[in-house]
Amino acid sequence: SSETSSDRSAKYIYSETLYGPIGRPAMLTGPKGQVPFFHVSPLSLFVKAAERSQPFFSFMKTLVGYHDGGPIPYVLYTDAVTPRNNLRPDSGGTFESVKLGFLGMPDWMYDRAAFRWIDIGYCMHGPMKKAGMDLSMLVRGVIHLLHPARDGAWDLLATGCILRHGGDQVHVRFRLQAFLQDAAAHKESLNLKGCSGSSPCPSCANVVARVPFFRGHSCLVHIHDPDLTKRRARLPAQFRDAVDYT
Repeated sequence: SSETSSDRSAKYIYSETLYGPIGRPAMLTGPKGQVPFFHVSPLSLFVKAAERSQPFFSFMKTLVGYHDGGPIPYVLYTDAVTPRNNLRPDSGGTFESVKLGFLGMPDWMYDRAAFRWIDIGYCMHGPMKKAGMDLSMLVRGVIHLLHPARDGAWDLLATGCILRHGGDQVHVRFRLQAFLQDAAAHKESLNLKGCSGSSPCPSCANVVARVPFFRGHSCLVHIHDPDLTKRRARLPAQFRDAVDYT
């Protein structure tokens, strides 16, 4: 066939379903302007995938059963991607990749890298910077796309979707469980230094590493100190402040 993979991708990304096209444009709003965000509608994607793939339909039906017919929990994850390589990076093309992953899957499924994360969309850093948009604003915008607060809109949780294959069908809904941060976001939000730095622990505020072993300090504790009673756990309010910051 003379049809290329790009042709096939374009044909499916714009194909219509009961829940709208699989791929669709949107505008996310930042303090200084708007950012274009072409994304994939999970509901439309799952409907099309179930229609064409009996194994995918069976898997989703089983997943609904794992959660007793309730909504399937999912997480969002973002990660910055710079094209080319470390020696010659194309910094002007850096974009933020937004991914969705299911929770509560069988352990063997987590070893399937191709299915572990589903790409929702990509947002260029250049337009984000001009619009004054940070990662938390990007995530909030994506959540509003997946869970629109308006009547008559398809919503991952409120309406879900009906997956059909052959003469069988199942109603699936999805509930946002968490937003995962990568190492860079953890370091920024909790003032960490990473595994090679002096403040490696997000749970304890006074644990330090990468320094000579010591004991008896008035407030700091070495990571190899066996006396766990000296460690000062971060309070829930501190974690809430970190969440609000990010």
